[in-house]
Amino acid sequence: MRITKLFNQTVHIGLRASRFFLTHPSLLIFPLISFLLCCMLEFMVLLLIYLRYGIHIFNPETIELWGFLSLWELGFLFALLTAPLYCAVTFCMLLAKAGLADALNCLYEDPDSYSWYKSFYKSFGLYRELMQFAYLKTLLIIVGESGAKKFLRRHVDLLGGRDYIYQARADNWLEATFLVVPLLVSDTMSLKNAVQESRRLMEKTFGEDVIAQFSFVMLIFIGALGVVSPVAHLIRAQTNGMVAIALFFLFVAGIMSLLRSLEGIFHAVVYRSCLKKSIEPFTKEDVVASFARESNEIV
Repeated sequence: MRITKLFNQTVHIGLRASRFFLTHPSLLIFPLISFLLCCMLEFMVLLLIYLRYGIHIFNPETIELWGFLSLWELGFLFALLTAPLYCAVTFCMLLAKAGLADALNCLYEDPDSYSWYKSFYKSFGLYRELMQFAYLKTLLIIVGESGAKKFLRRHVDLLGGRDYIYQARADNWLEATFLVVPLLVSDTMSLKNAVQESRRLMEKTFGEDVIAQFSFVMLIFIGALGVVSPVAHLIRAQTNGMVAIALFFLFVAGIMSLLRSLEGIFHAVVYRSCLKKSIEPFTKEDVVASFARESNEIV
């Protein structure tokens, strides 16, 4: 089964990538930073709800105010916050990935030059490219293949997008842009050139129509539904629904920060593999097994 193969390969990649955290514990600062940024985002949302509606998650009496809100207003609030929050969370994860990519490059090439602070500073220096990348990823996920996509393609410049991103969406978005972050960190180039170079390297190494044989999103969903959700139900029984929801998203943010960082390590490893550089503790077989041509995709 394809799902079983995806799960097994993702776990295998995650375990190999976690060895970097065991040998260099200071690398854990990157998922920690992304988690803290997500905590800040949630605090801002809770503060906004409190200032707008007077609802305080630790005051049961104020939580009853939700009952006075119309479904229209709740729907509008959800629609207003979903896209910006997704974009902001994606940006936090990209910051961690960029920092890890630079840190791994230092550890591989010149361990004495490694400094988590310098790597994070370098990743934050790419905030414009990373924010644009996060924005476009959000736009593509929300729009998908809907009719609005044609309209947006005619106005990409006004929206801050680029037509090459839409083309990448049609040609295996994840795989075509897989090396964008390590490319941005390793070479001084624009996001557009990073996407083009990422596609070129991926096609040169794995061939056209390549499909990823792993999915960290799957592990995030499993962690959220299988672990965090039951814990949230227990917390709800002891406190209230709002506290449970707030802690649910905090726990999910923690899982995302860790798993996305492991994924970020693999991004850097695949990039080094494409350049035929050392990738220990990964092997060439690990990288090759993680991608397959679409015609050879296992069902």
